[in-house]
Amino acid sequence: MTRFRALAPSLLAGSLLPVQAQEGLPDLKALMATKVVTASRAEEALGSAPATVIVLQRAELERRGYLQLSDVLDDLPGMDVVRPYGDNFVRTYWRGERGTIGEPFLLLLDGLVQNHLYFNTADGPLAALPLSNVERIEVVYGPASALYGANALRGVINVITLRNANEDGLAGRATLAAGQWDRKVADVNAFYKAGELRFSITARSELGRLDPKASERYELTKDRYFSDRRIWGAFLDNPTYGGHHDSPWRTTALDLRLFLGQLEVGYQQQELESGYGNEYPGDVAQNHAVWARPERMAWLRLAHSFGPDLTGTTLLRRRESDVRNDSYFLYGYTQGSGPRAGERLVDFSYWQSLSHSDLLQQDFDWQAAPHLSFAFGLSFERKDLQKAYDNPYGPDVFAADLTSLASYPFPAVPQASLIPGNRIQTRQEAIYGLARMNVALGHTLHLGLRNDRHSVYGGDTTLRLGYVGNTGDWTFKALYGEAVQEPTPRTLYGGWQGSGSDPALRPHHSNTMELSAAWTASHLAFNASLWGTRDRDVIVSRSPGSEGGPGAANLGERRQAGYDLSGQALFAAPWNLKGLRVWATFSRILQDRADRFTYVAPDLLKTAEGPVGDSAHSKAWLGFSVEGDLVEGTLRARYMGPRETVPSNPIRRIPGYTTVDLALSARWNHLTFQARVDNLLDKAYAHPGVRAADAGATPGTFDASGLHYSGGSQGTYSSLLEQPGRSFTLVLRMTF
Repeated sequence: MTRFRALAPSLLAGSLLPVQAQEGLPDLKALMATKVVTASRAEEALGSAPATVIVLQRAELERRGYLQLSDVLDDLPGMDVVRPYGDNFVRTYWRGERGTIGEPFLLLLDGLVQNHLYFNTADGPLAALPLSNVERIEVVYGPASALYGANALRGVINVITLRNANEDGLAGRATLAAGQWDRKVADVNAFYKAGELRFSITARSELGRLDPKASERYELTKDRYFSDRRIWGAFLDNPTYGGHHDSPWRTTALDLRLFLGQLEVGYQQQELESGYGNEYPGDVAQNHAVWARPERMAWLRLAHSFGPDLTGTTLLRRRESDVRNDSYFLYGYTQGSGPRAGERLVDFSYWQSLSHSDLLQQDFDWQAAPHLSFAFGLSFERKDLQKAYDNPYGPDVFAADLTSLASYPFPAVPQASLIPGNRIQTRQEAIYGLARMNVALGHTLHLGLRNDRHSVYGGDTTLRLGYVGNTGDWTFKALYGEAVQEPTPRTLYGGWQGSGSDPALRPHHSNTMELSAAWTASHLAFNASLWGTRDRDVIVSRSPGSEGGPGAANLGERRQAGYDLSGQALFAAPWNLKGLRVWATFSRILQDRADRFTYVAPDLLKTAEGPVGDSAHSKAWLGFSVEGDLVEGTLRARYMGPRETVPSNPIRRIPGYTTVDLALSARWNHLTFQARVDNLLDKAYAHPGVRAADAGATPGTFDASGLHYSGGSQGTYSSLLEQPGRSFTLVLRMTF
C-alpha cells in the first residue's frame, strides 16, 4: 500500500511553491526550478515561465483549510471575489475587469476547459470540483488567447490532478467536514496502480445554506420581504416555493480516470444546484428555489513519442453544459399603470438550456536544438448551442387575487426544445505555435502566435511576446499578450434586447503589457509586477428595461493599470516546529477608466469616462503559517479597500473591510483533525451586487388598504450582497 506524497508550499516571487519536508528551513532559491505546464503548454521551470504564475500545492490547500475550489480565489493577488450564492454563485473580477455575464479567465482541469458553454461562467466547477485528487493549482496572470484561444482575457487557472503514484497498490484520501448553516462536505479519492495500469475514482458532495443574520443587514433581503403574503400571495402556502429567506445549495461531482501507459480515458460529471442567494431582492424573487447547472465531459487523450526530440498528444473530448429543466424562477413586481397600479403581480417560470461540443486537438513539443524548442498544434471544435431558453411561463396574477395555489396554472416542465430555429451550430478551427529560445545563459525569448477561424466571427490572430532573464538572485520578465473575449450565447441570444442581449454582438479584444522583477534569497523573497491593459470593442448595454433601440453594442474602450507586490520570509520556530512563514501581498489599481454611455433613443451615446466599478483599488493579504510534523496553523488576513460601484447601482460606494481566517490542525497517524474559523472577528461586510445591481435600498411599504406597494426594489438585482459572519467548521482528513 502506498501513500500520496505531501508537499509543503511557500510564497515566492508571487508564487506558492513546494518545499520538501526536511530539518530546518527550506532554501527558497532552489524552488525556482519547480516545474509548471500552464504558462507555455509545456513543462518548464517556474523561474523561466513567461508569465506571473502562482502555484498552490496540495499541502497548502489543506493547511489553509480550503474546502471548495472557489476558496482559493479569495487569497489570489489582484482578485475581487463576489459571492451572490445564486444563479451567479461566485464571480471574480480579475485585475479590475468587471463583466456582466461570463468570466475573464479560463478554468482548466488538467488542461481541459471547464467554463460553461452557454454562460462562459466557472462558478459551477469552482463550487463542485473535488479537491481530494488535486495535486496542485497553477494560476497564470495575463492574456493567454495565444495559447488557449478565446476567453483567456485576464488569465488561466489550471487544476492539476493526481495521475500517477510512486508504488503499486491502492491508496486514497478523504475529507469530511461539518459546520454552521448546515454545511457538510464529503470529498474522497481512491487511486489504484498495477504497473502501467492506473485507475482513479473521485467523488464529492457538499451541502450548505446562507447565514440568515447577514442577509438582514441589507434592506431588500430581509426575511420580511420573502414572507409577506401581500407580496407573494398563495405561493407562500407551499414551502417548496419559499416563504422566508432561505437559499440552500448542493454540489455533486464524480471523476473517473483510467490510465494505461500513455493512454488516458476520463469521464467527469458535476452539478451545482442552488437557490438565488442574495442576488435578487426579496420583493423580486423568492430565493428558496432551484437553479441547477449540470456538466458532463468524456475524453480520450493519448501521448505519442516520435523520437527523442518530438512528442505529441492527441485529445478527443465531448462536453455537455446545461441548465436543468426543473430550474425555476418565482418573480414578483409592482403594476406600474392602469386601474390597479401599485398592486403586486407574481408569475412562475421554468428555465432550460442544453448545449454540447466536440473537440479534436493535436499538440506537439519539439526540442529543435539545445537552445530552441517549439510547442505547436491545431484543433477543431464543433459546438451545438441553445439560443433562447426553453422558458414556459405561467400567467401574471395579482397576489391579492391568488388566494389558493391550486388555482394557479403552472406551466409544463420543458422537455427537448421545440422552438423552431432555437439552436446554432458553430465551428472553430485553430492553429498555434510557441517558440522558446535561449539567447544567452539565463536569458530566454518567447514568441507565441495563434489563429482562430470561427464560423460566426471570422478570423482572429493573437500574439504573445516575452523575455525572461535570470541573473544571480534576480529574475526579470517583460511580457506582451493579446486576447479575445467572445460574447456568450446567453448574451447573444438568451434574452430580450432590453436585457442586454443582441445576436449582432462581436468579440471584444484586449492587449496587456507586464513588467516584473523578483529577488530570491535562501529565506527571503520579493516580487513586483507592473501591468497595463487596453480593451476595445467592449460590450456596452443600455439601461435594463428600456424599450426599443439596441440591446447592446461593441462601443466601449477600457484602460486599466496597476501593480502587485508580494514577499515572503521564513523564520525558525520554537517547540521543535519546522518553521514560521510570513507572507504578504499588496495590489493597487492605478488607472481605471472606461467609456460610459447613456441611451437616447435609438442610440447609445458616449457621455464620459469613469471607473469600471466594483473592484477595490487597494487590496492586501497577510498570512502567518506555523508548520510542524504533528501540529500546524495558518492565520490569514485580507483587506479590501472601498469600492466605487457601477453606474447603475444607486449605492455609489461600498466601504472597505478586513477579514481574518484561521485554520488549526493536529495529526495522528493517517488522520488530520482541523478546526477552521472563517471571518474570525465576525466582521459585517458586503460585496457589490452583480449585473446591473440596480435595486437600491429603499424600504418597501404598503398603504392603509394593504394593497398598494411603493418603494422597495428599483431594479432586478440587489445592490449589496451581505456576506456571512463568523463560522466554525470541523474537518477530518484521512489517507490510506
